[in-house]
Amino acid sequence: MRSKIHTLAKGMSTLVILFVLVFGASLDANAQGRSRGGRNWGRSHNRGNHYGWTRGRRVGQQRRASLRWRRREMRRDRRDDRRDRRHDRRDDRRDRRDDRRDRN
Repeated sequence: MRSKIHTLAKGMSTLVILFVLVFGASLDANAQGRSRGGRNWGRSHNRGNHYGWTRGRRVGQQRRASLRWRRREMRRDRRDDRRDRRHDRRDDRRDRRDDRRDRN
């Protein structure tokens, strides 16, 4: 019985050591990914200034006016399409109602 407990304890300690190694390696990899190449675009060197989207603009992410206009046009077109569909459905209902009246 004593040898079985000893064997079990050895196996458990091996699993614990493996878990600690894998967990530590993942933390190290995560920390490395954050420090370089992540979404931290020079934030540590701006002396605490909160630039907002102007920081992104200087790095190359510009707010393009053409995208804004295109989005506005798409919204307007969708709105117009919805209005046209509503009018078409209303006209169809009216036509069907008139057809039923004419038949009777």
